[in-house]
Amino acid sequence: MKDLIIGIDLGGTTTKSAIIKTNGELLHQWTIETNTEQNGKQIIPTIIASIKQTIVEQQIAMARIL
Repeated sequence: MKDLIIGIDLGGTTTKSAIIKTNGELLHQWTIETNTEQNGKQIIPTIIASIKQTIVEQQIAMARIL
């Protein structure tokens, strides 16, 4: 059942992320530094790596994410 959403707030110095149930319940949130190296080319790869790492750490099945 797909019942989780990942929210991202990309800022100039930090990127805030959260895993939220579709009913609005916050499961987990975290913050990383926004990687502006190489004219910002590393921003998206860094966010993706952060999400993948958090999903593993929180033992969340990918099949649950919308």
